[in-house]
Amino acid sequence: MILITGASSGLGAALAKCYLEDNQQVIISGRNKARLDAVTQGQGTHICAIDADLTSDTSVSALFDQVGLLQAQSRLHTIIHCAGSGYFGAIENQNPAAISALLQNNIMSAIMLVREAVKRYRDQAVNVVVVMSTAAQVAKAGESTYCAAKWAVRGFIESVRLELKGSPMKIIAVYPG
Repeated sequence: MILITGASSGLGAALAKCYLEDNQQVIISGRNKARLDAVTQGQGTHICAIDADLTSDTSVSALFDQVGLLQAQSRLHTIIHCAGSGYFGAIENQNPAAISALLQNNIMSAIMLVREAVKRYRDQAVNVVVVMSTAAQVAKAGESTYCAAKWAVRGFIESVRLELKGSPMKIIAVYPG
């Protein structure tokens, strides 16, 4: 079973369809239930949608509770974290509320999701794949706050990887682009 976050559109939705074509059991998650339902429509019985706010520890815990109930059918072996958002422009023109939302959507969602996954699956062979960005590798003009968020997630992921050394659980950062 594969859990994909940020799957109400974009890469997450595309990955869900690819894994379904490979006959995998897929759980998709996102904040917008209607958009999640649109992704699952016509895709058969191997997909389930669970709406969750990954910036909320209680919502993330509830997501994993629901995943646990579905594990009677199949064991969770992969979590792909695609959730996040972008915000761009010259720093002096960026809105403080939008910066805060960017940090929540990228940093807090990764921390809350990985924290709960490690609590529940540390001693199991579960792969946690975090979709990053080249913005976590190279500074970019007009992307200062986005780069800051992605570099923070990179530091977090690299630190958790060290904490999991010797554990069957693996954390993998992927840098498309």
